[in-house]
Amino acid sequence: GKKSQKVSLFFFFFVIPMEVNDGNMSLTREEYALAERAQTDDAAFSLLYERYFPKIYAYIFRRLGNREQTEDVVSVTFEKVFLHLDKFKPGGGGTFQAWIYRIATNAVIDYIRKEKHTISMAPEDLPEEIHPTTGLDATHEMIKLEDSESVQRVIKKLPQRYQEVIQLKYFSELSNIEVAEVLQISPNNAGVLLSRALKQFSEQYKRHEKP
Repeated sequence: GKKSQKVSLFFFFFVIPMEVNDGNMSLTREEYALAERAQTDDAAFSLLYERYFPKIYAYIFRRLGNREQTEDVVSVTFEKVFLHLDKFKPGGGGTFQAWIYRIATNAVIDYIRKEKHTISMAPEDLPEEIHPTTGLDATHEMIKLEDSESVQRVIKKLPQRYQEVIQLKYFSELSNIEVAEVLQISPNNAGVLLSRALKQFSEQYKRHEKP
């Protein structure tokens, strides 16, 4: 029934992503070492570039929807990664993936501002409490429809911050903690932000896309 559906989705978003397996830990340690080597070793940087280029390109393209603009912003993103590798500090608890997505997110925002596109931010400050059941139907729709044109069309109508959290969570598949790190908010507020984003997505989708 609806109650069990809500409970299962609560665990899907708030509990399961918190679990870490040894494989992921090994990958994280490998990337830390690779990032450190890449500061002085071009071959190591090339490996990082090859690993993250497809993910970052796809993320930025979904945000901008234009290949030429995407190529420009991807180029800026990796230039900043290269120039600021020494600022990535593994000991700070963050992942390299979150760090590079934060650079990409900021590059997109800078580009939109430069091009004088309209940026629509979430209008209200986030409260400190989580409402995990908000937007659950939209979560189902998002997972079911995945990368369809209609989904992307509706996402682009959302406030900028809502676009970011949905793209990072569902299409770039970052963990909750990584999403929070990219957006530089607490994991608690990341959950609230996603909940609100999904609620607004659901409303927009039902209004504009459903027959």
